[in-house]
Order: sequence, then C-alpha cells, then structure tokens
Amino acid sequence: MNIEPFSKDGILRGLPFHHIVDMDTNTRYDIVVGGISWPGVHPGVAVVFGGVRQVRRYDLHFFDEVQDEDLRPFVEKLLDMQSKFLIVEWRCDTEDRVARSVVNELNEGKRMQLSLLRAPLLGDPQRIYSYSDKIRERLTNKSLFYRGAYDLPFIDKAELLEARPEDHPFLTALGSVVAVVDGKDPLADIKAEMDDDQDDYDILRDGIGRDYT
Repeated sequence: MNIEPFSKDGILRGLPFHHIVDMDTNTRYDIVVGGISWPGVHPGVAVVFGGVRQVRRYDLHFFDEVQDEDLRPFVEKLLDMQSKFLIVEWRCDTEDRVARSVVNELNEGKRMQLSLLRAPLLGDPQRIYSYSDKIRERLTNKSLFYRGAYDLPFIDKAELLEARPEDHPFLTALGSVVAVVDGKDPLADIKAEMDDDQDDYDILRDGIGRDYT
C-alpha cells in the first residue's frame, strides 16, 4: 500500500487527517483505527483497519498486523505502522502502566506519537464475548474484509463468556477496532467535516481577503 493524506481543498491541515488514500488502488479511507493487545502471557498483537464510509456504517478493510513477545520491540513496530498508515487512533487497555511507560519513552521526540485511547468495554467481564458477537455480525453483513477473522466466531460461547482478554490477543485487538468503529456515526462525521471545512475556509478568507489595518 502507498498511503498519502487526502484533502478535498488541496491543503494538508495537519493531524488528524480527514482521509487517507491508497495511491496504488486509488481507494479513499475515511478513518484509520488500530487495535492493540499488549504482550503478556501471549505475544502482543496489533491490527490496523481502514474504514470506508457507507450510509449507516463504515466498512472495515484490513491493512496490517504485527506481533511480538517483547514490549519494547512491539511498541517500535506500532510506531512504524503509525508512520506508514497515518494512524491517529489506537484502541487498547490504557490501564497497563508498564506499556504506557514504554510508549511514553519511545514517543519522546517523535513528530507523530502513538495516541492510546481506551478500548470499548474495558473492564466489562463479558468484553471478549461482546467483541466476538460484533465481529460475527460484521462477517454476516459483509462489512469486515479480513479473511483471518472468519475463524474467530467459532470459539466456544461458554469459553468466551469467561474469557480474559489476555488469553485471546487477536480477538482483543480486532474487537477493539470493530467495537469503536461500530459506535461511529457516518452522518455525524460528515457534518463535523463540513463544519471543519467551513472553519478552514474562514481562516483562509480572514488571512487573505481581509484587511485588519
């Protein structure tokens, strides 16, 4: 993939970007979200998806995945992914103090830092089951484009109801992405972008077309 930021008026307004474009396929993605399961009992897993806006939802397209048993090289891989895909939203367990400490250390001096946001349903004992249910629903309505996800819904339901996130790192990372994107409203996002565009126009007009002397 050859990712570039996209701006309707040709002006790059800085981070966060409104959209990105895969220049190889000329596909525009309206959102980019990453999900993280930190290393622990199992290797850490991170997945990144781009969302293409539809009328009532975002279709999710797989971008990339990384794994590592050790925290520091894992975070370094996250920084590489962020630079490549211009990610401005990572969903994870923000209460993991060791992970946050390493992230803060490696973020220092970086122009594009990891932005760690709370994963949906964090602390909910049925979090993994809820994630699996949301993934299954997207596979059914064909709005999740990643072949690796088709194995996940077949985990035993009883196991999922009692599952700990650290025991299912891939499901935790993918479910974090799906759950947060399911909570986004495409129509509301369009309105917000139109308001941002008007603000940008006002700034340009004030700077170019008005005389304050």
